Amino acid sequence: MASPSLDAERRALRFKVIAFYAKHEPGKDARDVNDLCEWALQNGVAPFNSKLRNKYGSDLTSVTVTSVLDLPLEVQFRVFYSEFDPRKPQTEIDEVVSWTRSRPAGMAEINARLDRKY
Repeated sequence: MASPSLDAERRALRFKVIAFYAKHEPGKDARDVNDLCEWALQNGVAPFNSKLRNKYGSDLTSVTVTSVLDLPLEVQFRVFYSEFDPRKPQTEIDEVVSWTRSRPAGMAEINARLDRKY
C-alpha cells in the first residue's frame, strides 16, 4: 500500500496533469492521464515536464489553478472519475456533464448521487 504522502503527491500531480491537458489536449482519456502520472512519479517530474515542453511548448509549471472548482465542469468530472472510476469512458462522463447542466439543481443532485455511489 502506498504511503499517505505518496498518495497526496499522486493526487496533486494528477490534478496538475488533468488541468494541463484540459488546456492543451482536452480529449485526453483519464486512463492515459493516470498512466502519465505514474510515469512521472517513477521517472521524475522534470523529465516529464521536458517531454511536455517538447510537445506543447509548455509544462506543468504553467498550471495556475489551485482548486478543481476553478476548472470547467467537464474537467471537474474528469478529475473526479480519474480517481474514483478511471475506466469510465469519456462518452459517459460527457453524459453526466450534460445531465448535470440540464437540471436546475444538477450540481446538488449529482453530488448527492456521487456521494452515495463512491
